[in-house]
Amino acid sequence: MKRLKNMLFSMELTGMLLIIFAISIGFATFIENDFGTITAKAKIYNAWWFELLLLLLAINMTGSIFKHKMYLKHKWAILLFHVAFLIIFIGAAITRYIGYEGMMNIREGKASNEFFSDETYLQMWASDGAVESYKEDALLASPVVVKGHDNRMKVGNRNVEIEVLDYYTNAAETFVEGPNGEELIWLVVSTGNGGRQNLYVAENEVENFGGYSFSFNRDFSGPGIKFSSDDGSLYFISADSVGFTNMMAGITNVLAPDSLQMFMSRALYKIGDVSIVLKQYYESAVRQLISTDGKEGMNHMDALLTQVSVDGKTKTINVFGGKGFVGEMAETEIDGVKVKVAFGAKKLKLPFYIKLEDFQLERYPGSNSPSSYASEVVVIDESKGLNMPYRIYMNNVLNYRGYRFFQSSYDRDELGTVLSVNHDAMGTIITYIGYLLLALGFIATIFLPHSRFKNLAKMSARIRETRKAGNAVMLILGMLLLAPSVSEAQQQFTGSQIPEINEQHAEHFGRLLMQDIDGRIKPVNTMASEVMRKLARKTTFEGQTPEQVFLGIMVYPNIWESVPIIKVAHPEVADLLGVDGKFASFDQIVDIRGTGGYRLGEYVERAYAKKPAEQSKFDKEVMKVDERVNIFYMVYSGTFLSAFPVPNDENHKWVTSASASKFKDEDESLFVKGILSMYFQEVAKGVQSGDYSSANEHLEYIHQFQEKYGAEVMPSEAKIDLEILYNKINIFDRLSKYYGIVGLILLILNFINILKPKINLRVVTIIASVLVIVLFLVHTAGLIIRWNISGHAPWSNGYESLIYIAWATSLAGLIFVWRSQITLAVTALLSSLILTVAHMAWMDPEITTLVPVLKSYWLIIHVAIITSSYGFLALGALMGFINLLLMIMKTKKNVLNLNMTITEFTYVIEMTLIVGLFMLTIGTFLGGVWANESWG
Repeated sequence: MKRLKNMLFSMELTGMLLIIFAISIGFATFIENDFGTITAKAKIYNAWWFELLLLLLAINMTGSIFKHKMYLKHKWAILLFHVAFLIIFIGAAITRYIGYEGMMNIREGKASNEFFSDETYLQMWASDGAVESYKEDALLASPVVVKGHDNRMKVGNRNVEIEVLDYYTNAAETFVEGPNGEELIWLVVSTGNGGRQNLYVAENEVENFGGYSFSFNRDFSGPGIKFSSDDGSLYFISADSVGFTNMMAGITNVLAPDSLQMFMSRALYKIGDVSIVLKQYYESAVRQLISTDGKEGMNHMDALLTQVSVDGKTKTINVFGGKGFVGEMAETEIDGVKVKVAFGAKKLKLPFYIKLEDFQLERYPGSNSPSSYASEVVVIDESKGLNMPYRIYMNNVLNYRGYRFFQSSYDRDELGTVLSVNHDAMGTIITYIGYLLLALGFIATIFLPHSRFKNLAKMSARIRETRKAGNAVMLILGMLLLAPSVSEAQQQFTGSQIPEINEQHAEHFGRLLMQDIDGRIKPVNTMASEVMRKLARKTTFEGQTPEQVFLGIMVYPNIWESVPIIKVAHPEVADLLGVDGKFASFDQIVDIRGTGGYRLGEYVERAYAKKPAEQSKFDKEVMKVDERVNIFYMVYSGTFLSAFPVPNDENHKWVTSASASKFKDEDESLFVKGILSMYFQEVAKGVQSGDYSSANEHLEYIHQFQEKYGAEVMPSEAKIDLEILYNKINIFDRLSKYYGIVGLILLILNFINILKPKINLRVVTIIASVLVIVLFLVHTAGLIIRWNISGHAPWSNGYESLIYIAWATSLAGLIFVWRSQITLAVTALLSSLILTVAHMAWMDPEITTLVPVLKSYWLIIHVAIITSSYGFLALGALMGFINLLLMIMKTKKNVLNLNMTITEFTYVIEMTLIVGLFMLTIGTFLGGVWANESWG
């Protein structure tokens, strides 16, 4: 027994279980990627063996608490870890086995207490006339999971079996000629109000549409058409007159009532307001399911092909349904037993009603992109005499009686809301308690006196006290950073050949506001900077600022179209265009004065026709050049300059001068249509005379127009100044260079210190260290400025994540510099590298708006913590690499000094990895909190 106890609660078993757990999660990720989330759930997450694995881990952790006496005071931090994971496990189990969720759709002005379960079920009914049986199975809607699923039930003494033969996604039902089929007519019917649909009329059946009945060899009462067949031909008779149009011959006629008529293909028949066309007549039709792409299919539900058996006698039936659908009941009868099958969500009921008073959708100004959407609802609980109004919107959840309602989506006509419903209050609370204890355990591990982290700090401090210097060197990195850069080729044009607009006036023009495609109002200065980076991958061109170039292209299009400003990085593309160098002009790519041909046209089509994995470097460069050509043309044609707010537009739309027709007032329309061309003429005169006073006046007219009609969405002057300053300083691009220079100097100083410890470089080292601190403060100020301009935390896209990770890396170096001065040099170089990557061609530094779900304080916390961890982990990785180099550099003369340095590094590396791992773990769990608070 004692041996079994030791084995169960051993570190070896814990490690083995965790390895199996990690491998399982890895496999689940691959399965999810290839077969979807539902398949991953069925094969891994919901599998009995995975639950057993988690249970063994929980038992192992519980036993370890007592075996290793974690209840002792100096082990409380480790105890918190174990208890936290056990509590999270309990919370997850409650969610898994007790909690449930679903979706609720409510139209404006309506109240409902029904919602559809998130889980899908296979429901089965069977009756022999005297006894009825019912059975249901939770069944994950996945082709991989469902095929071969078998259910058995008894009805009296009869055995009923239902087996799933196949699964069809976005299923449609079609027919083919085949043996043992049935006679069937496939009609396409429609009404005057639309409503076109397929209608299948089988022999001895009656179908209804638009108030009329359609039968095949079967009598019925009321208005409609009765079809019959004779020797492979179709006939019909109707008590009403029927309109007839032969679409091939162009003949139109009215067929007399109560007369037998031949039913022809390629003809249009009309009874009342119902139009009928014969699609296909089958003498022996066999029903067949097919999977579609979800766009052209006749039914967007999934479908099961099932085989129903009663005492060995079988029939196949198609069952439509799937995740998110209640499903259609499929019926059949075998040997006197009626069997019904349904597949999909179940209807669940709330103990109260939710009434939708109003659904509200807000968009970014001038854009179709949603800024936010909300549901004004009333909770009606008659049992408690409650009528409670509440506003549900993204990240603002309605909690009532253990149910949580999240704003999930909305109907296309914007007159209904879709709410996600979650009933898992207990599981959520317990899990959150586990998360909190886990975070407290991490904090305790760092700050408690006897923790591993504190012991590492003490050991590191002892080493610093017993030696004079303990720094490292990395000459390879220094050599790489000092490598000479290759100068770019001379351009065909010089600055004197291009008309140069006065820089001061161009700055004035740069303050003019415009609306971006995503609805953000920003100064032209920002757009000009973005265009310059896109076109030439530069911040200036031939000594001209982005505003001068942007305005110059519009004022002098005939000159700028011949200026090589479009970057062409691939030599094959340059050769194709006949370009000598790295830049091409617009007219070298587009034959403006000839046939108007586009020299890259066929290559662009081929590149976009390929899958991303199949695209070569040539294809990708062609696509980039194509994008730059389009950008140049949009500046060239004035398409970018959406500078005119439409009066009284409810969405605050701003347009270009080409949309002057949107202005109902004739004077306003004429102003919008002509002011820019007049302004450009005055700018051209100013270039000749040096007097820009008239151009300034015209610019002021546009500004006054903007203030008159767009003041509600215009940013303040202070914010405009801040954004222009941010663009001019180009703070993060410059920091990448400064970090690199200062970091390299620090690294060299540390190298000298380790080889020549007698040389006193303390003052120079302190100065370099202070410079890193100053750069970090500037970096912090840059993030704050970007936050102020965008209105959201600066880590919402790839570029922002990188500049934030670089900041976190610098922070890590400052935290651990007291343990080892080399960390500051390493983090400065690492921050430089990260910022350099952030400013590569494939990264976009543009400030954009946020989708509604990202407007969450949980997201800010989650991303801030998880991306900060990357800085600490990256620091540990790079210092580990340096440690390996130090081991290689050992000699008899420096072995003692390097051994101390390596030992000190080892301690600091472990400390950085501990902090990084803790932050990564906490950030990951907070990601779960964010997802839960936003979507449930």
